[in-house]
Amino acid sequence: MKVEWSRAAEIVLIGDSRVYRGLDPSAFTARTGRAAVNFGFSGTGYSPAYLDAAERVIDPAAPAPTFVIGLTPWSLTPLAAQQNGFTQAVAEARTSRLPATLQRQLDRIDHLFRPLELERLWQGAAARQLAGQRATDSNYIQDFRPNGWVASDYRQREPSRGLAIAQGDHAGGNRVSPALLVGLSDRVRQWKARGWTVLAFRPPTPAGVAALTDELSGFDEAFVAQQLSAAGATWLPVDGAVFESYDGSHLTAASAQALSRQLADHLNTSMPATPRK
Repeated sequence: MKVEWSRAAEIVLIGDSRVYRGLDPSAFTARTGRAAVNFGFSGTGYSPAYLDAAERVIDPAAPAPTFVIGLTPWSLTPLAAQQNGFTQAVAEARTSRLPATLQRQLDRIDHLFRPLELERLWQGAAARQLAGQRATDSNYIQDFRPNGWVASDYRQREPSRGLAIAQGDHAGGNRVSPALLVGLSDRVRQWKARGWTVLAFRPPTPAGVAALTDELSGFDEAFVAQQLSAAGATWLPVDGAVFESYDGSHLTAASAQALSRQLADHLNTSMPATPRK
């Protein structure tokens, strides 16, 4: 459904799974009164194709078109720009004979006939809250929302897993690509020239995981922030210590909503709409 969106919202949230699972558009709408959607995809990098698609999602006729960019080291690497959740969704949309809305209804019917995980019915109060969830093939609890966000958690949280994620993401020399950063900065300049607002931030990351990721990827947060700021974006530092992660990388649903409220409040107080050119 997301790759079929066109002029869908005034505020568009973009990035990889740290945005896909980490920002709730409804919090932006509640705080700002402006329509928002989450256009994040798992494993996505800031390739020209992805940025083109993001532009199609924003409503240029809205009073204050706004991009919120969640920037991770992974999202600026060559592997992220090649094969990812976005490219997979585009490929599936091209081969599907059904509109996404109809396919979603068929998937929902199929979902209803999957078996319940009955063993969780007697695992205590916390587990009983999850009893309505259907069986899945992983540790994930995922609540897919029509606005593009996936509220996520692990049944058994593994905060130490973030270190392994960092090692896997940047194995084999998969480091930050200067060309991808230049391309993103150029795109920000184009958006600003149209009078659009751009807010950028690094999704909250536990300190130890961030340090390892930066070492393996060559990510220099201060330099990236300077480049995007020079292009016209507002870079907002985020304190990772105040948010909770279920796997050392992605935020719990409650923390995702808290972060979304924080970013939305910043848009309200510090980034008033400017006349579009």
